[in-house]
Amino acid sequence: FKYIASEIREWEESFGGYQFIFGAEESHGYLHGTYVRDKDGIGAACLIAEAAEAEKVKGSTLLDALHALYLTYGVHRQSLSTIAFKDTSEGMESMRALMQRLRDDPPRVVGRQPVERFDDVLHHPSLPPSNVLIFWLKDQTRLVIRPSGTEPKIKIYLEASDPPGLDLEQSISACDQRLQETLDAFRKDNEL
Repeated sequence: FKYIASEIREWEESFGGYQFIFGAEESHGYLHGTYVRDKDGIGAACLIAEAAEAEKVKGSTLLDALHALYLTYGVHRQSLSTIAFKDTSEGMESMRALMQRLRDDPPRVVGRQPVERFDDVLHHPSLPPSNVLIFWLKDQTRLVIRPSGTEPKIKIYLEASDPPGLDLEQSISACDQRLQETLDAFRKDNEL
């Protein structure tokens, strides 16, 4: 998240004509405008309240608006899982060792899905170095794994999508099932 605010400053200094509107990061921190240049839950709450009001005026809900987006752009679902370690130096070492093992010997398959691409953001040529591993699976499911910066935890972000044009409820259900199956397989394969 810290890179969003630094990008705002860089754009202001380098490209005077650009105006920052909105930024988000993988754990769903949002930054709207340039008033507060840090995670701003209050600002995000105000934005969602405005969106809910706009939908209510149209006789709709936020869920209706989300489903309209799904119909246009396809279903995109996410989930988050956390692996907690003991709050000790041994727990921190176990967390570091797991990240290093995944980095040194990334799985080639998660469950029944081949890993089509593996990105190690610590050594990525076009991203700021960060202790983040990304696994892109053949079925378009994505796992993003990173240690917490403040607690002895590893966070696993999962994303699954289906293209537009499919039955909405079936697609939502199928994506959610893929997320759970992928998480279960990853945990089992890595004895987590």
